[in-house]
Amino acid sequence: MGDPGAKEKGSGSFVDFELLEVFYACGTDHAKSNGLGLGVVIVPRAGESIPAELPEKSVYVAEGIMGEGASFSSTMVRTAFKLRKASTVVKKTVSNQAASFLLRPTREEYLMFPADFAKLGVEMPPQ
Repeated sequence: MGDPGAKEKGSGSFVDFELLEVFYACGTDHAKSNGLGLGVVIVPRAGESIPAELPEKSVYVAEGIMGEGASFSSTMVRTAFKLRKASTVVKKTVSNQAASFLLRPTREEYLMFPADFAKLGVEMPPQ
């Protein structure tokens, strides 16, 4: 059996996460400014110098972003969500299902993550 702390919420079963690896994906600037050097996938923009991969520290570099997506930033995406607008940046970077979940959650979804939705300024949907 896995770690009791890994018990799935409400399922009554345990999940073994021994083979699970989690990575944080971010841009080159964010990785540098925050000293991220463990469990990171760096996604460079066109024209940026590509940092070295460090497999021993689980630091990897993805293929750079090309085309229209290269002009988008995580700040732009966060701002669009805080304004509760399905703007062009949201439509081009986030799936319809993810945007719907974040902008218009069901009551059940809201109740699963109330603190997170509060940070986005999303109010609980009516019954």
